[in-house]
Amino acid sequence: PLVRVALLKEANTIRCTTSENYRLVYLQGERLLEVSGPGDKWQFEYVNGLLRVSKNSVTLGEFGGPLAFKATGHTLYLASGITGLDGVQRCVADDLVVSNSKGRMEKLDMGKGVYVRDSRGLHEIAPTSNLNLFSLGFEGIKKYRGNMYFYPEARGITLVNELNVEDYLYGVIPNEMPSEWPLEALKAQAVASRSYLLAEKAKNQYNYYDLLAT
Repeated sequence: PLVRVALLKEANTIRCTTSENYRLVYLQGERLLEVSGPGDKWQFEYVNGLLRVSKNSVTLGEFGGPLAFKATGHTLYLASGITGLDGVQRCVADDLVVSNSKGRMEKLDMGKGVYVRDSRGLHEIAPTSNLNLFSLGFEGIKKYRGNMYFYPEARGITLVNELNVEDYLYGVIPNEMPSEWPLEALKAQAVASRSYLLAEKAKNQYNYYDLLAT
């Protein structure tokens, strides 16, 4: 299951950095606004109830509805020619399908490896990364997994991190007790944290976040 954690509330300005590939989408209709790659710096300002968005100091516009950074997964670079690298295109591997030797279409599974064959033999295509991370601020000290949602509200921006429950616990448990404690104690803490999380999620199921970051 997924959990939605409110990282910030009533913020006037949010600065952030992406360390891998994301899509910035307008939630109403899932319209793509822009793509973000490693090292791109973003700023979201609250201006008269709107979100003014800038990428690498260039203003993209002002938007009235909630926006989201959604992780795109693995990226491949494909060349259009047999020789040379003319016409190189960046493609999201999670969105690619290929035709197998029997003519059936199959979705690429980066976890199993992707290979191509040329006159010199078989070659594995490696993804750029297997983990997308989002950082608050431009220094990138604190990193988050999953998707990020920006909600303009009456007094500012609410920032919500949506991620898998296991990923959330992976980040929370080390802050709640030392890693050198006995394994059974760590397991018990994980069970307690999961139970609390699921209880909060049930209570707040009609809001757009399940709990506040601590």
